[in-house]
Amino acid sequence: MDTLDQPVSMENMHSKYLILFFWSPDCSFCKEAAPKLNNLYPELRQLGADILAINTRMDKAIWVQFIKEHQLNWTHAYAPRNTKDIIQVYQAFSTPVIYILDAERHIIAKSISVDQVKPFLIQYNSKK
Repeated sequence: MDTLDQPVSMENMHSKYLILFFWSPDCSFCKEAAPKLNNLYPELRQLGADILAINTRMDKAIWVQFIKEHQLNWTHAYAPRNTKDIIQVYQAFSTPVIYILDAERHIIAKSISVDQVKPFLIQYNSKK
C-alpha cells in the first residue's frame, strides 16, 4: 500500500532498474540515507532507475510525516499485514537495506550503501 492506502506493485513500475530501499523513519541510519538517496534520485533516473521505498515499520503517521518533511518523491509502500514476510524474503532485518533489480526484476545488487548505488549502476550500464 502507498501513503494513500492504494496498492503498489513492482509489475507496474517499468524502469530499466528498480532500487528497493527498505527503511524505517525511526532508524537513525535511515534518517541519513533517505535524504541522501533523494538527492541522488534525479541522476539515478537518468541512468534508468526508479526507487520503491518500503517502510519496515507499522506506524504509518511517522512514515508519512518523514516523507513529507524530506520531500521524498519516489514510490513509497508499506505492508501492514505482510511486513514480517517481506522482511524475511529480502533479509531486511535491519535498515536501511538496498537491492537493485534489473528490468526483468532479477536481483543484480544487494545490501549496498547509498554511496554505492550510482557507481554500481554506471558500471553495470557500461558492461551492457
